[in-house]
Amino acid sequence: MVHPDELAVRSLESVLSPAGFSVLRAYSGAEAAAQVRRHRPDAVILGSDLGDATGLALSRTLRGDPEVASSMPIFLVHAGPTSRQDRLEALRAGADDLWSQPLDTEEFVLRLAAAARAKLDADRARKAGLVDPTTGL
Repeated sequence: MVHPDELAVRSLESVLSPAGFSVLRAYSGAEAAAQVRRHRPDAVILGSDLGDATGLALSRTLRGDPEVASSMPIFLVHAGPTSRQDRLEALRAGADDLWSQPLDTEEFVLRLAAAARAKLDADRARKAGLVDPTTGL
């Protein structure tokens, strides 16, 4: 979870931990990018404003990084209501989904779990040599 506000991070962690997720915390875009490269998480959850970057900018950075798996889900969480334009902008930035707060935590956890399972399947296929690293097919 990447967000500059400790309370927001702890709040989401209180929902994710009981659902079986381990949460790595980061409080800035630079810290998050370094952690993603180092730990290779199964998913990334970004706040929309990270202090030193926006969630959109970090999503673009991660999607453009050859060290980051293209199958890694990126979820953006926005502090208020979102519009169709906001959702399209998030998708164009490489995010898999844009959520507005307050979160429907049950749905959020279920969608996150589904996205993480899909990433793990893709990782297994890549590791087993079922995916051509050059073409991705």
